[in-house]
Parts: sequence; C-alpha cells; structure tokens
Amino acid sequence: MMKTSTLKTVAHSHVTSQRKKFVLTSISIGVAAFFLAAVFLLTQTLTASFRAASEPLYSRADYVVNAPGSGLMLSAQQGSADQSATLTQQQVDALKNSSEVDIVGTRSLTYLGFTTDKTSSSESMRAEALPDSPDSFTYDFEGALPTNKNQVAIPSTMADKLGLSLGDSISVEGPAGQAADTENQAFTVSAVYSVDTTLSPDSMTFYFEPQVLDSLIPAAQNNSAELSNYEEVSVKLKDAAAGFPEDLKDKLSSGSADTQPVIVSSSEQVDLYVKQLSMGLDVLTYVLLTFAGIALVVATFVIANTFRVLTTLRVSELAMLRTLGAQRRQLTTMLLREALALGFFSSLVGVVLAFILAALAQLFVPRGIVIGFSPIAALVGIGVGILVTVASSLVPAVKAMKVSPLSALSTAQRAESEPAVSRPTMTAGALLLVAGAGLYVFAVVADRPFLVLIATFVLAIGALLLFPLLLWLLLKVLQRIARGSTVTLALNQAVNSMQRTASTGVIVFLSATLISGVLMGHSTGVASNAKMSETAYPVALNSPVFEEESEKGQHLEWSQIQQKEEELEGIDHVSSASLAAPAGVITEGFPEDQGQGPEVFAVDPEKISQTIAGLDQELTENTVLLPVAFDSSLDGKTVVISAGQHRVEATARVSEVGFYAPLISKNTAQPLLESADTQTTGYSAMVNTEPGLTSVEAQTVLEEVASATGADESKIFGGINDKLRNEQVMKIIVGVMLGLLSLATIIALIGVANTLSLSAFQRRRENAMLRSIGLSAKKLARLVALESLLIAAVSVICGIAAGIGLAMLGVQVLAVDGIDIVYAVNPFALLVVAVFGTGLAYLASLLPAKKASRVSPVTALAIS
Repeated sequence: MMKTSTLKTVAHSHVTSQRKKFVLTSISIGVAAFFLAAVFLLTQTLTASFRAASEPLYSRADYVVNAPGSGLMLSAQQGSADQSATLTQQQVDALKNSSEVDIVGTRSLTYLGFTTDKTSSSESMRAEALPDSPDSFTYDFEGALPTNKNQVAIPSTMADKLGLSLGDSISVEGPAGQAADTENQAFTVSAVYSVDTTLSPDSMTFYFEPQVLDSLIPAAQNNSAELSNYEEVSVKLKDAAAGFPEDLKDKLSSGSADTQPVIVSSSEQVDLYVKQLSMGLDVLTYVLLTFAGIALVVATFVIANTFRVLTTLRVSELAMLRTLGAQRRQLTTMLLREALALGFFSSLVGVVLAFILAALAQLFVPRGIVIGFSPIAALVGIGVGILVTVASSLVPAVKAMKVSPLSALSTAQRAESEPAVSRPTMTAGALLLVAGAGLYVFAVVADRPFLVLIATFVLAIGALLLFPLLLWLLLKVLQRIARGSTVTLALNQAVNSMQRTASTGVIVFLSATLISGVLMGHSTGVASNAKMSETAYPVALNSPVFEEESEKGQHLEWSQIQQKEEELEGIDHVSSASLAAPAGVITEGFPEDQGQGPEVFAVDPEKISQTIAGLDQELTENTVLLPVAFDSSLDGKTVVISAGQHRVEATARVSEVGFYAPLISKNTAQPLLESADTQTTGYSAMVNTEPGLTSVEAQTVLEEVASATGADESKIFGGINDKLRNEQVMKIIVGVMLGLLSLATIIALIGVANTLSLSAFQRRRENAMLRSIGLSAKKLARLVALESLLIAAVSVICGIAAGIGLAMLGVQVLAVDGIDIVYAVNPFALLVVAVFGTGLAYLASLLPAKKASRVSPVTALAIS
C-alpha cells in the first residue's frame, strides 16, 4: 500500500501543474457559487430591511393589542376573515381609561385621499391619531407635532415624493374622492417625521390630533357603532416586569371569538410584520434558487467533462501508481481530493466576490435598505460548490479505476470507444419520458396544475439524457448526405468521438432549450393575455368625453355625439364606437337594501350592439339594460328613471355581459335628456377594436382615443389597458428570466470552450497524423472550428424544438386553471437564438482550434 501522504503530494502537484486546464472549469464553479451566495444575500437583505422598517413602529411599546381579523393577523394565519378587522370601541376605551398602560401608538383603517397645490391628481394616505403623549411619538421629526385641528404631521417619504415642506397645506378628501365629513378640510404641515424607506408601514401615514381624526372618518366607513376604526393599539406598561395586567385582559375580553383581541409582545409584533412584508419573498427565493440550480446543472456538465478528459489522459499515470502499490480506493480518494481542492477554492472566490459586490452595493442602495451579510450565504455557496464538484468527478474517477494497470499502460492515449449514451443512461431517459408522459396525461385529465409542471420537468430530464443519442443519429444522417471533404472529415471526427461531441452538444442543447422555452412561454402568454382581455372586457376602451361641457352642466345635441362617434371610428384599428350620455337615476323599483339607484346612460341601440362584444340582448325602446353584476331578480321588473321633474318608466333586462352602467335607448331617454336639472357624472365613450392588436397598435389606439376625447390616459380603462399592463409585467418577467439565464449561458460558453480546449489537447496525436498526411495548420484550425459549428448548429436546433415543445406542455398549467391558451411563436426571437447560439459556440471554438493547429506534428506524434 502506498503512503497516503505521497498521494496527497501527487494530488496537490497535479492540480498545481495542470492549473491552466482547470481555469475555465474553476470559473464555472465560481460563477455558480457566486449566484447561489447572491441569492441568499438578497433574501437576507430584504428580510433585514423589512425588520428595520418595522421595528420603529413598536420601539416604545411593550405589548400590542390586535383585532382578530386585522390584515396582520390574517397574513400570520392567526385570525380569519369572518372575525372583526377592528377592535371594539369598548376595548379601545378600556385601554384609554386604564391606569396601568399608556397608549403609545395606534393603527387605523382610515384611508383617505388628499390633494396639494403641487400635485395635479389625488393622492392616498392612511390617517392616524397622535399618541396621547408627544414623548411617545416613535419617530424623529422636524417642526412641531400637531397641536390644533388644522395641523398634520407627514412622513418624509411623502414629503420627498410630493415636494412638500413645513408650512405647506393639503386638502383632505374622503374615500374615492368624496369630501371628508368635516368643515376643516385644509391642513398645514407642522411636522415632517423621518421614515427611512417606503418599506415602512408608516411611509404613507399622516398624523392628526385625535379629536380631528374622528371628524375625518366618513360615517359609511364604520360598519357598526360598536366597532372602532383601530385594528391595533400599542401600549407601554407602567410595570413592564409584571407582564400584561390580567384585569385589563378581562376587560378586553369580549366573550366572542369574532371580536376577541390578540395580545402579543412588541417583538412578536415585529416578527409578524416581517412575515407579512415577506409574503412574496419565499416565491422570489424559490424562483432565484431554480435559476441557480440551472446554473449548477450546466456547471455539472462542465466539471464532469473536465475530469473525464483529464482522467482519461492520466490513465498511464494512474496505472503506474497502481503498479507501485497504490490501491484503487486510495487513487479514487486522491482524484476526489483534487476535485475537493478545486471546488473549495473556486467557490471561495465566487462567494468572496458576491460579498464584495454586496458591500459596494450598500453605497448606492436607497436609504433604509439594510444589506444582510449572512454567513449562511457563504456556507451554502462554498458547500454546494464543493459538493457539485466532487459529485461530478466521482463517475470519471470510479470508471478510471476499473481499467487494469496492464490495459492502461498498453492503451495510453487510445481513442474513445464508448458509445454516446451508456445503456443505463438510455434506459433512465426512456423511463423518464414514459413516466413523464403518463403523469402529464393524468395531471391534465385530473386538473392538477402542480403535477403538470412536475411532469414537464420529468420530460425535460428524460429528453436531456437521451439527447446525445439523438445527436449521434442526426450527425450520422448528415454524414451520409454531406458533400465536400472538409465537411465529411469534420462529421467523421464528431461521430468517431461521440463522448467529446456529446459533452459539447448537451451544454449547447440545454442552454438553447431554456432560452427558447422562456421565449415561447412569453409569446404564448402575450397571445393568451390578449384573448383573455378581449373576452373579459366588453369594450376595448372606456373614456370620459366632453369633460369641459359636463363640468359646465351643458347638454349636447345628439348630432354632436354622432360626430364624436364618427371621429373615434376614424382611428386606425377602431372597429366601432358608441357614446353614452347621462340620462338620469333609477329612483323607483330598485331594492332599498342596495342603496341609491344607479345612474343610467342613453346610447344609440345600433351603435352599442356593434361596440359591446357579445351583447346578448337587443336594447329596445322602453327597456333599461342592466349589466350582469345586477341582481337577476330585477329582470322583467318596471323601474322609474328620473332626471329633475322628468320621469320615464322602463322594463329592466339583466344582461350576461359586464358593461359598466345601465343603458337605455336615446329615444326612450329623450324626455330626460331635455331636463336642465339632470345630475350627471359626465359623458362616456366606448370603443372597440379589431382583434389581435399588437402592443404597439394597442398603445397607439389608446393615445389617439385620449387625444380625440381630450381625456387623460389615466382615466381611460378597458381591455387594452389590461392587455398593455399585463404585457408590460410579462416583459419585465421574461427580461428578468433571460437575465438570470444569461448566467447559465455564460457557464455554458465557458463549458464549450473548456471542452474544445481539452478535446484539442486530447486529440494531439490525431491532429498530428492529419498534419503529417498533408493537412495545413490553417485547414486543421478550420476543420476543428467546423466540427464545433456543426455540433453547435444541430444542438441549437434541437434545443429550440425541445424548448418550444416543453413550453407548450408547461403552459397547459394555465389551461388547467381555466384560462384559454393561445399558442404563439415569435419566429424572429427564435431565429436570434439559433444564430447567436451557433455563432457564440463557434466563436468559443476559435481559440482551441488555433491552439490545436500550432502543435508541431513531430512533437505530437512523439507523445506516448
């Protein structure tokens, strides 16, 4: 038995002497470890930032009393939607009147609108009462806290956003722009308190004097006189050591689970807030880890191929060590020790780089973002990097030990004779394809969306395992039909060295599959979204029109309305337009428990039938057509529509379509339209478009309709808005996904260059033989590059086909959820993938090809 210390020296010597051959592999490992560490640093940063934003809220509190059905309790799954979202007034009074606690903070459900002289539109705020004692106010501030009913304290986040400062004024509105129930709607900014980040729950909270807050709350916002408007109250104990007073707990106890408060410590409350703010963080982490996993898979191929080639080149050396007394187990351990060293140092570099960039990012991130330097990120990055490297090297190491010393010494530098796909791999791939297909059929039939994704993933793994076999078959076909000596020779070399060919092909195939799959999914998502928007919205756009005339109370002649309809229909891609004129309000026949009757609009029956998609009922005289949202019990009932002193009776008909307001014909509405006392919300234009508009065409229609109606685009809604908004979101998502996949693509390119470089080194004798029979160095370089180009081209085309197929299978998860799938392919994007994928792989082969051509035939042939 050879000494272990001797083999350690051999392992160290080999890694050091062959470091140039390990460079590209080391970069692949480092990039994957960097990405993995960066994911954990990002999640830790967001968690730390959420905590830093939440802690100031409760810094002066010992306990927090929560309503059982508050948003925080629901997100923490400690309450239910059936329970009260606010504390009872009796509970709030019990806290206020207690001599054992001081109230140091409250959180209400008062969301109000406000305007300023510096903004053209209404903004939203959460109105809150100042604590009883100014000393209990949590934040640092400039100015003075409100001391009278005309003052307000605002957060620095809103002050920066709106350009407000001390002494400026705001005008408070009720919800949805309604006037607040107070004579004092104007407030002066007396204090600006410091909030470091918009992540803070108080980033849009305005503080008022307690007595002022009650006057700002519209009566309709309180569901019950027994309930307060507070979802939580923070308290500081007079005797913190004694814990929350039991007698006060008894006073707060309501005897009903629907209103029983939840009392937690301030630290527990912070934990709950962090959990609430982090609700989407788990999903983000899983998505990022998925892409990190993809990068690791690609890196695994690179590492495995590197060790396979280098182990093959060392067969004679390993055989010599066997003859000197080294055991198989010792040599296997030596090879794994080399992998361990490579994995550790490469991962360490990647992790260190991630931490350096995180430290630099702290200089540029917005205020309030706390970079989380977690040791877990370092441990995971280095640990996974080592694990993947060692695992990838295990198979080549074990296979090398199966060769007897005598065979190894007599067949050094022998050509590879192993098939492209081993029998176990071929069997596993076939079984995965069969299992994936069966699972997929079951998932679709049984309506199991999650199983659809699992089945698609299983099919993808099966296809990846069998791809080398497909590559061999396609190259054999090309070999039969090839013309030209150089192409034929390149194909012969590729087919005769299928393990090396498969190593390059699999990496290119995987990258092309991932990218084309994302692009296919995006194209299908855009098309399906357009179809869904056209189906969900009865009109493409609904825009206010004649706003100036409406504000002045002017009534328009129907000829003016028709003229505007013709103008809108003259816009490219607009198929029809119908204007709705305010006619009156349903005053009789509408259920009293549903509040005031809705406003009714007059339209041209012919125009409206052309404009509202799928309108199932004809708008006849003396009928009022109600949208699907109205109670079906109204169908057939007689209602009265009034405008001033004018009244019209009409029979109600409930449609199956969801247009925005009740409609009557212009003839039925004629007496109402002549009334000078009509109370209206303004005229409205409904526009429909040709189906299948592109994003550019839809945006153009939106802009031209806004120009024709004189309305701000923010006031226009409909299917086109939904289509553009969703497409923008999908564009961001696909951009992020492609950006993340670019990391795997970088590793893949490194892998291709590494494989070709090692292959050129391994094939020195073969190349020297070609040179000795008359092939020039230039032609040899061209031959090596052409071989790489052919392999890359076939792999990219197969990858695009696989990506399209897998994406078509994967998006069925939406069909299972009831969404109509419209398959769409972006040929230009896929052509770019084909050209760039092949081109980049070809560029990656140029340097190895050039190096191969520079080796002297005499030197290469002398290698034993």
